[in-house]
Amino acid sequence: ADGQESLLQQPLLAETTRQLRKTPRYNPLNARVQEEIVTALREIVSRYSQHPSFAGIAIQLDHRSQLVFAGDRWGYDSQTLAAFEQATQLKLPPRDQLETIFSGAPRLAFLDWRAAELSQFYARLGEVVSAGNANRKLYLNTIRLWESFPSEVDFVSPAAIIRNPREYLLAFGISPERLAKSSQVELMQGSFDLEPQTVNSQDWIRQDAGQRALEDTLARADSSAMVLRYPRRYQLESSSKLGSSAAEAIYPTMSAPAAFARQRLVNQ
Repeated sequence: ADGQESLLQQPLLAETTRQLRKTPRYNPLNARVQEEIVTALREIVSRYSQHPSFAGIAIQLDHRSQLVFAGDRWGYDSQTLAAFEQATQLKLPPRDQLETIFSGAPRLAFLDWRAAELSQFYARLGEVVSAGNANRKLYLNTIRLWESFPSEVDFVSPAAIIRNPREYLLAFGISPERLAKSSQVELMQGSFDLEPQTVNSQDWIRQDAGQRALEDTLARADSSAMVLRYPRRYQLESSSKLGSSAAEAIYPTMSAPAAFARQRLVNQ
């Protein structure tokens, strides 16, 4: 039963499972989940790695991704908690008291520990991608993690955590410092080529935090880069007037790695 439970991300408060999330998310630390992902990645590499343009695989990490945690409210299955206890020698209280204990120092210790575990898995995926060619890499694109304000469904304190880009990434299980040590995994930098669509302060806070993370937190001398851009769509309002209409979709596009790409990409 515990093994089946650990397949999915479990909430900090067990009784809120059905209330908070209708669509289940797989647990990226579960061994069965990891093996399925490795198998899929190996198949892609085996099919396309002989093509001269194959330089690696880019994975988009967003709020629906199965390769990150949904937020700091999620990822509290019994197997993960037991592994955390064993690794840190901390003794956790019963399930119904977890919210209290994780409101203090153990919370960051837990988020940091599971980010370390997930970093090891990303490094393993990087090895799969680079097998046979050390120049190939696994590229992790986090830009879509910043396109909406964090929800109370997934985060304990959304307004506080969005102001701290490093902690925000840590809540997803992403540790830039650890991933920087892997030669086969790269967190991509980026920039927003769009204006906030509202005057809502949450939009400004979110975009500012995202820009700081994408330009500073993920900065590396040879990093690739992404630009988040609204597509331009135009409609003819009258025979003499051309107007633009807002587009719902947002497309991230890759830019070549170089000093030029590390500038604010809107200037390109």
